[in-house]
Amino acid sequence: MQRLRKTRVRALLRKPFIGWSDLLAPPACARCSIAIPRSATYNRLPVFCSRCRARLSWSVCHCDPSASCDEPALPCEACAGFAPEIFRCRCAVTYQGEALRWIRRFKYPPFGLTGLDPTPLSVMVSLIHEAVRKPSARHPDLIVPIPLHQTRLRERGFNPGALLARHAARELLSSPASYRLLVRHRATPSQTRLDRDSRLKNVAGAFTCLERQAVSGKRILLVDDVVTTGATLRSAAGCLLDAGAKSVEALCVARASLVGAGEKKKTSLRTTG
Repeated sequence: MQRLRKTRVRALLRKPFIGWSDLLAPPACARCSIAIPRSATYNRLPVFCSRCRARLSWSVCHCDPSASCDEPALPCEACAGFAPEIFRCRCAVTYQGEALRWIRRFKYPPFGLTGLDPTPLSVMVSLIHEAVRKPSARHPDLIVPIPLHQTRLRERGFNPGALLARHAARELLSSPASYRLLVRHRATPSQTRLDRDSRLKNVAGAFTCLERQAVSGKRILLVDDVVTTGATLRSAAGCLLDAGAKSVEALCVARASLVGAGEKKKTSLRTTG
């Protein structure tokens, strides 16, 4: 509650400066650079104009927003591929076209320029906020990003999931983020060229929960940038459930269209013993 009050106070203190900053440097569309009125974005820093926003393929989830892990309902077709480990997966856009290009620009900046181009980050933050604001029955108790293995982290220089989890936590003021609770103890080969079954085998048992007591009985929000087959999310979620988590919901910027749709049987990735 105290954190919420401080955030609101900071927002009030910033308001007098918003008009001056917009006058000196008007908000512009990240894609076409056309000026955008802040009033059209509910006082948030605008990212896209209406025309460029329409170029994105927005992800649609038909899960019952009133359902929760306490009173579960059948997942919609778009979320069925994440069961049984993931209760629901909220995403902003479909991983194609404009969204795919922005995400690649965010994840793979030119060598030596990591963090120096703010535009892709601003787009990703805007999209993760879009996903966060989608209806959900309950706020999570804890936000956990999908971790990278140390080798991959050194190569890339940053963890996209951790960066997005930080901004998700700022949007969900009552839900703290934990960045060291879940670790990737095994370096797995890139999954870019693997099919669904190969991805499931590739990441099975790749994660370890270091603080079982911290997740016991908690509702976890698992954050990543992109979900394609759902293998990585399901493996990480299974690890958290085995550690005692009450439920796991996923939050991503983008997902492949209808992950796992049409499958008649879901195979659990949870470890035993």
